[in-house]
Amino acid sequence: MKSLHQSAFLVQQMAKSLAKKYTNYWIDEIYSITKSELYICLKKSKTDKQIIICNFSAHNLLLLFPQSYPNRALKAIPQFKPTNKLKIKSIAPVINDRMLIFNLSNGFKLLFQFYARRSDVMLINDKNAVLMGLKNQVTVGEVLDISVKETVFEAENWEDFFKKNPFLPATSFSKDYQMSAAMQWVDEIKNNGLQIIDKKLLMSEAEEGIDVLQIIHSFNIEYIKDERIKAQIIAQEKQRLAATKSAQEKLANALNKKQALIKGNKHQLYADTIMMNLLAINRKLPSQPLFNFNTDETINVPLNIELSPIENANKYYQKAKNMHKEIAFLDKKIMQLQHILAMPIEANFKPKKIKEIIISKPFMQFEYKGFEIKVGKSAEKNDELITKYCHKNDTWLHAKDVAGSHVIISNSNGTKLQTDVIEYAASLAAKYSKYRQQNLVAVAYTLRKYVFKNKKMTAGKVRIEKETVILVKPHL
Repeated sequence: MKSLHQSAFLVQQMAKSLAKKYTNYWIDEIYSITKSELYICLKKSKTDKQIIICNFSAHNLLLLFPQSYPNRALKAIPQFKPTNKLKIKSIAPVINDRMLIFNLSNGFKLLFQFYARRSDVMLINDKNAVLMGLKNQVTVGEVLDISVKETVFEAENWEDFFKKNPFLPATSFSKDYQMSAAMQWVDEIKNNGLQIIDKKLLMSEAEEGIDVLQIIHSFNIEYIKDERIKAQIIAQEKQRLAATKSAQEKLANALNKKQALIKGNKHQLYADTIMMNLLAINRKLPSQPLFNFNTDETINVPLNIELSPIENANKYYQKAKNMHKEIAFLDKKIMQLQHILAMPIEANFKPKKIKEIIISKPFMQFEYKGFEIKVGKSAEKNDELITKYCHKNDTWLHAKDVAGSHVIISNSNGTKLQTDVIEYAASLAAKYSKYRQQNLVAVAYTLRKYVFKNKKMTAGKVRIEKETVILVKPHL
């Protein structure tokens, strides 16, 4: 037999126990705290208080009957105010249907509709017209059909019988179908009880002292837990698939970018061609054809007329060097993404962490008036910054005579820096030094080509020439 969860038979069994327990109680208040729960507070006296919780979190209407009376939450939102202070005259099911009715003292009815995803709690009047609903599955003013559904006994076999009477708990029979046997069976199950076996709510022989509502309460609590676990598993699988897709897309983008860089890397070719034609270059032309002896072809090379041929060549050599660095970075990224995809991606995997892992540079990055400013993260990182991520024309800064970060203003073109750019970078050097708490800090600066480092020096130590010193406030 299938579980009786959400069946008309279960509603009938529940109605009997509810009527016995809650008839003549009056509704003190109905409120909600979340979209998934509705609290129905009942009273018979100042000390006799009961509560029924309607739970929708498992996409079903599940009734819970806690033995303790919880305190009202501050964020509670009142619902169904017209029912407050009304007495429950009777509680009954809609026969052979998955609906339950609380008949109230002024002709109102509180209707519980157990239709899985269409489940709802509604207030209707004595003409069965909807006054309000919790989930608004029906139109206000609509008249509901809450008439008794008759049992159909004319059937070809037991399968046909249960098909015509879906409200009955389907079971199997060893003998062929007979109308008299079906009528006798329907009479017998009206007095059956409930039991939980292997997480299923099943019929059992009625026993004295068995609290049907507590059996239903226990089953519904476990059902809600199981549904939440299922929802979590589904959400985690979606997250895992999304993470896998994100890693695959990043890998494809990295491979495409690397291929494009390799294919379009003309900077080395331009630089070599310029060096082969230093005497033949017309410095007044922004672009001119030059012959490359290595490739045995004429190449149209763009030139900056404000720079000398050697300076133009150095510019292209620097771009070629930066491109090699970018390709090396992409190789590392590709390797790590391939490693991630080769291993099972966990459900709580967050794609953003890939970026944090693979883009790990030895410096912090800032920007001021179009200039990139790099700040070393440690003594060892300072050494890596000035040896691998600098151009000789970049400006180097450091707090004077104190431990701190090396600061670099990227300026490979050798453009003259404005005073405020130098002061901004100097304020960073002051901030990331041991003098960060002082009002004014002396900061030395010079071009990177005047900063020298050898293997005998400890991490972060350098020798500088032609320094200039300024006083600045540490950056806030």
